[in-house]
Amino acid sequence: SMVSTQSTGYDTYDPPFSRALATVIVVPGIANTSEKLYVKTFVRSCLSSSYRVVVLNHLGALKDAPLTSPRIFGYGYTGDLATLVDITHTRYPRSRLLLIGFSMGGNVAAKFLGENEERQKLFSGAITVCQGYDIRQSSSYLYSWERLARFYNWAITNGSLKSTINRHGKILYGLFDQRAVSAATCIQDIDRCVMMKMYGFSTLEQMYDEWSSSGYLDRISIPLLTLNAADDPIIAPTCSDIPITLACHSERKLHVQTQCGGHLGFYNGGIIIPDGLSWMDTALVEWYNAVLQLSKTEESDDSDQWFSDVSSDV
Repeated sequence: SMVSTQSTGYDTYDPPFSRALATVIVVPGIANTSEKLYVKTFVRSCLSSSYRVVVLNHLGALKDAPLTSPRIFGYGYTGDLATLVDITHTRYPRSRLLLIGFSMGGNVAAKFLGENEERQKLFSGAITVCQGYDIRQSSSYLYSWERLARFYNWAITNGSLKSTINRHGKILYGLFDQRAVSAATCIQDIDRCVMMKMYGFSTLEQMYDEWSSSGYLDRISIPLLTLNAADDPIIAPTCSDIPITLACHSERKLHVQTQCGGHLGFYNGGIIIPDGLSWMDTALVEWYNAVLQLSKTEESDDSDQWFSDVSSDV
């Protein structure tokens, strides 16, 4: 089912033949929605394991959903996700919640959890996939030609970003220079003429630093899995130091870095025709299964300790 509010559009999927074990909230990548293939296959994997799935459709990204105010999604803006979590928790108050963010959505999800530790009480665990952690560092890398990063920078700018802005031109171009948007050749150009003004930042550096999840990761105390591929063409190789250092100093954080996988690839099967579900789709659901089992064990241990304390008092 598709539901839209003034600030938040989302899709909800329920397992067809069983009660939901838990509810997974999905935050897609830049300008992405539930219509993207990698989101669809992950949703299918979750449903087959009896998870309910709620997918955030980034503001402005849906082609048939007009904006009601001059704002689209931001790389580190967590307000839309906060609204969706409130809606989901109100609608399913007894359901355990799990969180996952892909690419830019991974940055948003991690920052959401870390900037307000009270939010973590609602979640049993979280995953980020192919995020860059440090937006300023990743932005500098996207200017380089290493692994064709500059080409991907241009492609994202002239693809999803410009199309999203142009689609809502009537409401957005009262605030932004349409010629500057048309002339943009990289994400940083869009950030200067649109994102900075839209979200009230005075410099790119200020926006990138405040929006990066790297400053919030050590505040996350629930189980956290970070997944990246060493051959990801749009994530700076040096960014991997951030989750590795984090995982080395926390028993509740796990970093997985594969040799191959690209950006949100991780395909199984043949090169020409891969399997319907990727390695990522199945492995991440297995991690969710383990997290829920751990959560049940910890609750049982707490219950046994409470009973023991009561008995000793008696």
